[in-house]
Amino acid sequence: MNEALDRLAKEYWEFVVESSPVEALMRGDHRYDDRFDDLSLAAEDDRIARRREFAGLVADERITREVLIHLARANADFDEQRLTELEVNHAVGIQAMLPVMVPQYPLTAPEHAGAMPSHFRGMARAFDD
Repeated sequence: MNEALDRLAKEYWEFVVESSPVEALMRGDHRYDDRFDDLSLAAEDDRIARRREFAGLVADERITREVLIHLARANADFDEQRLTELEVNHAVGIQAMLPVMVPQYPLTAPEHAGAMPSHFRGMARAFDD
């Protein structure tokens, strides 16, 4: 694979897990266990802009390039729908997902569990946002 494209793909993935600590945790990446997704409008706008930047980059490897462009554009389009603003009812939304997500967290080491208090404070901020 083209080194520049490989670097870009790794940079995009790092952006994905850093901007969604819950996704990182669910995939077994414990580097961001002490955080929860920032659901504020400013953070959402930043994620959209960053994804648009990734989608605009040019690379040589056609298939990987097209997949990366598709993911960046599709996720930016999805974020622009601002679905978290619509998911405000008793049956759908973050409050309904927490009892589903938390038991699935792969907390396989004491330090993973030790990061959870900060992670849960991030959940509280998400409710405020």
